Amino acid sequence: MLSRIRTTLGQVLSSLGCGVWLGVIVMLGAGVAPELFGVLERSEAGVINAGIIERMHSIELVAVCMMLLGMLLMYPLTPVWRKFALPGLNMVLVVLYAMRAWNIAPQMDALRVAGESGGEAFQELHGTYFALTGIQAGITFVCVFVALAVPKDTTAAQQKS
Repeated sequence: MLSRIRTTLGQVLSSLGCGVWLGVIVMLGAGVAPELFGVLERSEAGVINAGIIERMHSIELVAVCMMLLGMLLMYPLTPVWRKFALPGLNMVLVVLYAMRAWNIAPQMDALRVAGESGGEAFQELHGTYFALTGIQAGITFVCVFVALAVPKDTTAAQQKS
């Protein structure tokens, strides 16, 4: 019974972390940024968007922690394929997050402050940031399905314990 609660809690935390992560990405990309850049001048919208992205990275970090905690709760009780799939996917997500939040975003901010947000270097960084975010979103979707997949043999084993 305790193992079933632990697995369920792990699944909930992992799925909630994935949902928060995807929600933040979709909200910024589809809801906030197009409106900002559609209404304000590019430089003003860029400053506001940079502040939102900074907060988004903080929320993403919380989501990563939730996903990792959920994975750790499920880890001892999961089938072999999930023991490799979830850590591998989560490590890719963490690396992509670190690249975006701690490498690309600061470079974009520096170019924005220098007044070069319309330049080629900024556009290249923005394209890379956007591509990594898309890859991250796709991997996060996969993580949800992996976290929620409960093979029949695992469920039966947990019910016996």
